[in-house]
Amino acid sequence: MRSALLLFALLLSITSFVCQAQEEEKIFYISSSTGSDENPGTEDLPFKTIVGRNWDQRVSSTIRLKSGDVFFESLMNFKGCVIESYGEGQKPVVCGFRVLKNVDAWESSGDGV
Repeated sequence: MRSALLLFALLLSITSFVCQAQEEEKIFYISSSTGSDENPGTEDLPFKTIVGRNWDQRVSSTIRLKSGDVFFESLMNFKGCVIESYGEGQKPVVCGFRVLKNVDAWESSGDGV
């Protein structure tokens, strides 16, 4: 009886592992030049921003950034993700800040801010 229970538990855990492995891999495409955060994040209809509106992309997924695009964002709070490029051209650039060329575009909020 004890052997049967042990065998049953082993089969149940193997079945659970196989089911998890068969889950569809989450792949999200992002293009700062042609995307929209209203899109589903596919290659034909990519998101515009890395952070976007889809929090599912931040856990155990593949994030594909369009070659030649520049992303003025940071990569934070991603867990177990693969981040790679897609398309032709130069590798995408992720830059956490944007340089304004027009100094007059700045407005002081006081205290040096």
